[in-house]
Amino acid sequence: MTNLISLQKIFQNQIFTVPDYQRGYSWETEHRQDLLDDLESIDLKSEKHHYTGTIIVHSKEKKPEQIFGIAYKKFDIVDGQQRITTAVILLFSIFQKLMKIDTPNSKKYADRISDNYIKVLSQRGDYYKLNLNPDTDFFFKQYIIDNAPHIGEPTQKSHQNLLNAKKEFESYLGKVEKKKSETDFFDFIEQLLNKITNKLMVNFYEVGDEAEVGVIFEVMNDRGKPLSQLEKVKNYLIYLTYKVSSSVHDSTQLVGKINDAWKTIFQNLMDAGRVSTGDEDQLLRFHWIIGYDPDPRNYDIHKSIKKEISMKKLKSQQCYRSISKYISSLKEASLVYRDLFNPESDKSFYGFDDKKRNEIISLTNRINRLGQQATVFPLLMSARIKLKKDPDSFLKIIQLSEVFIFRVYTLSGYRSNAGINRSYRIANELHKSKKLSIDDVLNNIKSWIKQYANDDDYVMKSLTEEDYDYYTWRGIKYFLYEYERYNVESMNASMKLNWNELQKKDVKKNY
Repeated sequence: MTNLISLQKIFQNQIFTVPDYQRGYSWETEHRQDLLDDLESIDLKSEKHHYTGTIIVHSKEKKPEQIFGIAYKKFDIVDGQQRITTAVILLFSIFQKLMKIDTPNSKKYADRISDNYIKVLSQRGDYYKLNLNPDTDFFFKQYIIDNAPHIGEPTQKSHQNLLNAKKEFESYLGKVEKKKSETDFFDFIEQLLNKITNKLMVNFYEVGDEAEVGVIFEVMNDRGKPLSQLEKVKNYLIYLTYKVSSSVHDSTQLVGKINDAWKTIFQNLMDAGRVSTGDEDQLLRFHWIIGYDPDPRNYDIHKSIKKEISMKKLKSQQCYRSISKYISSLKEASLVYRDLFNPESDKSFYGFDDKKRNEIISLTNRINRLGQQATVFPLLMSARIKLKKDPDSFLKIIQLSEVFIFRVYTLSGYRSNAGINRSYRIANELHKSKKLSIDDVLNNIKSWIKQYANDDDYVMKSLTEEDYDYYTWRGIKYFLYEYERYNVESMNASMKLNWNELQKKDVKKNY
């Protein structure tokens, strides 16, 4: 079913949920400002409406929810959650303003907004008209809709985006309110409400099968925040699943597996503190380097997948198996990616004994402090996947990787792409080849160190010269921190120096 309809009709007797395999709320200031600019440009006297994008939903529950004798259909939002969430936050901000205005109709309008767009009250409890995915739903309801005071900064990017949206809309309405009398401000609110609920139009699609979602994404373009590579890959895989599956059962099964994988991937990215589209792209790229193509110049993984896993290249059943294999390996790679970027997590490096795990965590933290993760993390990801039951060998690879980064980039000042071709090639070979031994990997890293940063090199000598200005050396903070850490651990004491705080300090003034 498809209709060009208003927000008012979308919310009429309908309840929406963002499924757990979707990302959290990701719209930022520029996207919300675009919405406000669109609203200001709408002429209420004109019969024209303003098209603002697409919303795609899927109904998993055939039986409607009965609330006070009214049947409410329940939908999962498979696309358009950013737009709907933003509209609801703006409507709630308007609701709050109306509750404070002392005009004859303000409370009536406020109640209408609450009932139609925010939540339905019943003896069995509140039914929220919009429910976000599990990672953000509590925060959304507690601190955005129910207006509980929030202490401190949110720890998740999606939570911060929700809070920013609320603050920005409150600020927008507050600035208008200051310039107008109470009666004029109410008139402004009434017009704004009309624009949001009746003039903004969306293409509303209800799909009967989740596999249809990928098909729709592949044949249409939408307005708003551009899809990330990760979203494009998912949509293509669902689309291809729909094309190559021999039965409805097979397509449903694989689409379910894709959605489950993306749920895990988004959770692992969140646990790693890597929630930007750039981080998503990096995960895709690292995984592609490991399992498919080590070429460091390849940044468009969506395009690469469409070439590698396609009906032009493979038969239907081969395609089906390739999709299944790809999503399983990407899901596993996301877990390793999480461990490398957040080694302090209780879940990191699961399966290793405590002694080895603590050594690995310490070395991984050092690599993260040095930076240049892009050069060695594909190799470390490949090694972690390959060496699940061999922490000793994995530890040796991490140790040499830290030496490589420190000597080549921090000490010798080579550009960030020095040695990257070799590192990616070894990462790929380690993952795919049974011939490459751990000693081969270690000897390769040693040869890179010897080539780029031999002990006799000029830079190594210059650091020992009396007139060398250590304060200009880009590795000075890392060196001081590690020196302090070494001394503290030697005395079995607690480390008081904080790396993040050290990053903010001027070493020359403070040390």
